[in-house]
Amino acid sequence: MTKLSQNYRTAQEFVLEYNLPEGKTFTKQPPESLTATLDGQGWDLMSNYFKGAERKLSLDLNNSSLQTYNSNQLVSKLTPSDKDITINGINIDLLMLNVEEEISKKVPVVLSSNFEFNSQYQLKDAVTLTPDSIEIKGPASIVGAMDVWQTEPWVLKNINSDQQKNLPLEQPENTLTKVFPLYVHAELSIEQLTEKSLFVPIFIKNAPDSLKIFPENIKITCVVGLGRYNDINPNSFTLEVDLDGVELNAANNTLPILLTRQPDFVKIVTMSYLSVEFFIVKQEAAANGGE
Repeated sequence: MTKLSQNYRTAQEFVLEYNLPEGKTFTKQPPESLTATLDGQGWDLMSNYFKGAERKLSLDLNNSSLQTYNSNQLVSKLTPSDKDITINGINIDLLMLNVEEEISKKVPVVLSSNFEFNSQYQLKDAVTLTPDSIEIKGPASIVGAMDVWQTEPWVLKNINSDQQKNLPLEQPENTLTKVFPLYVHAELSIEQLTEKSLFVPIFIKNAPDSLKIFPENIKITCVVGLGRYNDINPNSFTLEVDLDGVELNAANNTLPILLTRQPDFVKIVTMSYLSVEFFIVKQEAAANGGE
């Protein structure tokens, strides 16, 4: 009883409540609370504690881009639940609040993924995201600079069947920025791989008409998804040999075969020959049916 009649100092937390004008937000998250130092008799401090009274400080803000409150201004707004308790100080010397316009913006969603397919399968089509765009809401200085929004990483190993998942979106770095919705539905379609072989002619570049090569066409074997198997034909590939700067009378009469064009949906291409031999057909010999 004697101790409770003495004066004490204690700390009490007050929740900070900000009343912003419509259409305004903070540039960065302000403090959510402050801690005040209270002085009073033990009885009063204990009574104040057990009353559980709402301890908050409400601040009405205006449209100014920068608004400040020093510690004296904040202390003057605090009201202890007991008139015999005094506020000695707070843990904030200067509260600086940056206020700006709050905007909304719609941006496309970008998939963040790490896929590893079974050796017999590949991605059939691009992964579909539903919805494919989301709304961002927050400070104009942050939201205005955003062009896309990423998902959380989708990691899959040894994929051998179609997959789908409700994929969460990446969390904003700034807590004042909000995204809607929080998830997108992702669907992944795969197809089995198969081999296809076909003979493709070789084109000669920078050579006289009398120059011939052997072989004139070679077999190409490629790996392709079943869904695009019938889309592959000899015209899908371009094979070339280039004689630019080559001495036609040189002892070495071989040239490398260059694969200069192939479909982007073809995975692996192997060729039955990697080089050709070239030779000149003499006009006199050609007239007599010989070389």
